[in-house]
Amino acid sequence: MLENIMNFINEDNDDRTTRWKEHRNKICELMSYSLKSECDINNDRKIIVFGAGRCEDLDFNYLDNNFSEIHLVDIDEKTLRSSIEKLPNSIKDKIKILKGFDFSGLKKYGYYKKLKELVEEGKVKKIIKYIRKIAQKIDINIETEKYKYNVVMSTAVYTQLCYIPSLFIIMPKVSNFTKSEINIIKKELVYLTNIVVKKYNDLLISSVIDGGSVIAISDVLELSNNMPYKNEVISKNHSIRNLAVESLLKLGYGLVGGEEGIKDISSKLVEQTVQNEEWIWNFLNNRKFLTRGIIGKI
Repeated sequence: MLENIMNFINEDNDDRTTRWKEHRNKICELMSYSLKSECDINNDRKIIVFGAGRCEDLDFNYLDNNFSEIHLVDIDEKTLRSSIEKLPNSIKDKIKILKGFDFSGLKKYGYYKKLKELVEEGKVKKIIKYIRKIAQKIDINIETEKYKYNVVMSTAVYTQLCYIPSLFIIMPKVSNFTKSEINIIKKELVYLTNIVVKKYNDLLISSVIDGGSVIAISDVLELSNNMPYKNEVISKNHSIRNLAVESLLKLGYGLVGGEEGIKDISSKLVEQTVQNEEWIWNFLNNRKFLTRGIIGKI
């Protein structure tokens, strides 16, 4: 079920390659902070990218120049495989696609199937009880064939780990609930998502060699036309922008899982090695996101 949801999200005809150029450049800048301080030569470095998907946020020329092996993994393995077919053979020879799996760890509990059943039944108390039960036992594991990586990268998947796929299941049956009940369910989903995000970050950390680096990217706010402080958010003045962003996050405009993921991974990195970047991601013609990126060593 989850694979189908993510495949639906990934499958559109929009060509993001040109539009995402600045987004890719920002990611490369972040990675360069870490690589320039390393004494490893390029042919000794390995990188894994979680959430590679359609690969439009990856600069493969940069990865080819800086890594000997490039491992990619995404739950939507079908889209991932088709996305690298257009690459030159010299780059494809460095790429290994790992078996797709659910980064949230929810699939192995049959979470989405059970949630769908409970939503169709329309009993809010049962839904809340089930979500809290899952939150108590969530765990995420992956067999990366005993590899440890110099760099572990997470693309912008925090906001897709639990909350959005759950809403895809709930929204067709929204008429089964009152507005108040929907808000209660959403609150529980935020609680579960934040737990999932922290477990996912533990997975990232566990995949890095000693002294290696983790880079995490996340959309934090969607910049809609009716959003307050929009001009301040896109301001080049960092102080003005930071105040506006913090105000919007407190008002509940933040994308569930995004800011939580960045803050949590930051707490797991060596403070003196951490570098942060913030930029506007031109996701689609009519959709822009304030995006944060962080890199640091464990």
